[in-house]
Parts: sequence; C-alpha cells; structure tokens
Amino acid sequence: MKRWRERNYDPNQDPRDEAPQGPLWVEPIAPPRSNRSRYGLPILIAGFLVVAFVVAMVTRFATYFSPDNPNDPTNAPLAPVAWLDTRVLPGDLASPTPAASQVDGVPAPSRFIQSLQATLVIDNTTWFRGSDNHFTVELTNTSQDYVSFSPCPVYRMYITGTDPTAAPMWQLNCNVMPQELVPGQSIDLQMVYRPTVADPLGPNQQFVWQWVSPDDVQAMASATVYITA
Repeated sequence: MKRWRERNYDPNQDPRDEAPQGPLWVEPIAPPRSNRSRYGLPILIAGFLVVAFVVAMVTRFATYFSPDNPNDPTNAPLAPVAWLDTRVLPGDLASPTPAASQVDGVPAPSRFIQSLQATLVIDNTTWFRGSDNHFTVELTNTSQDYVSFSPCPVYRMYITGTDPTAAPMWQLNCNVMPQELVPGQSIDLQMVYRPTVADPLGPNQQFVWQWVSPDDVQAMASATVYITA
C-alpha cells in the first residue's frame, strides 16, 4: 500500500456523495380540491339560470291565463246574445234606398261598408228542412271607429240560388246587446235558420248571413251546409 493512500480511501468517490442529496426545491403538494370547491361556481350559475327560467315561465302562464283587464274596453267579455224571433220585413239589397230612408221605422239597407267582420260558427252543418238549425255569428269591429247598435240592426239569411230579396229580415236582440262595439271588440250572436221548401236539398249548399242595417254598417258571412228533408 502506498504511503499517501489512506485506508478505505477511494479517489474515484466524492465524499459528498456518501450522504444522499435531496432536490434543491420541493413543490408543495396541494391537497385535492373538494367537490364543493370544484363545482361551486358552475352549480351557482346553473341554479340561477334555472330559477330565472322558472320565474319567466310562471309569469308567462300567469299572464296568459289571467282574466283580461276589465278596465280595457277592448277586452271586456261579451256574453253570447240569444236569438230573437222577431221578423221585421222583407228586404232588397239589390236596390238600396237612401241612407235616411226608413221602412216601417226600420233603417233601410244601403251601401256595403266593411267596418264589421262576420264569421259563422256552425257545429252541425247538416240542416233539416222545416227544423230549427242553430249556429253562431261572431261580429268583430275591424275599423278604428265605434260601431253603434242604435237603431237596432236587422239581418237576413238565405241559401244561394234562392231570391235574396224574398228572404225575410229579422231584428237582433238589442235589448241585451251593448250600445256599441269599440274597435277590436267582438260579440257572438246566437242564430236559428229554418230551411224552407224553396231551399234546395243536398250537400254543398251555400248559406249566407247578411247584416243589412243600420245604413252606415253592414257585414256578410257564408258557410257550406247540407240540407236534408
């Protein structure tokens, strides 16, 4: 053994390596996030959106199904007007009389002014000759002006192919009707028609309802019916 060599000395080994050396910096291990901290904000946003949607839908349904404002005349509900079996006189729209003329105290028909829209609602389109066949006329004021029911209007009904001038005129039940219709307002009129021997039988018969007075307002509607004996 050489004199300068100590026992257990290894020139190829660094004494500093005898003790294991750790890393210069150790990153602290963060604890795993809990489900509450992980999903807290998304759950909060989703909950807010669900609540907003529910409130909007409840408000919409409440508005849709709530009764109309009674202070708004255009939304005032009008009860269906019962039919009045009062025959006035035969009419003649083909030869209108002057607006100021009257026949037996009833305003005579005149020019056609489309300020009322008439719609026929017929549940049973099979009509029997000589029997009462019920239907409804819905009148809607489509103008920007008030439509007056004074004097009380008259109307007539007939089947296309017959003489309209021979159709009797009937008076509306003005005792239970309002004095006027405001713009946009509607009223239902219960009607009855009895087909006569002059009316043709069979399907595809065109039934016509006409408002013929007062002289500044008129309306007309038609529907297809089946007339049988």
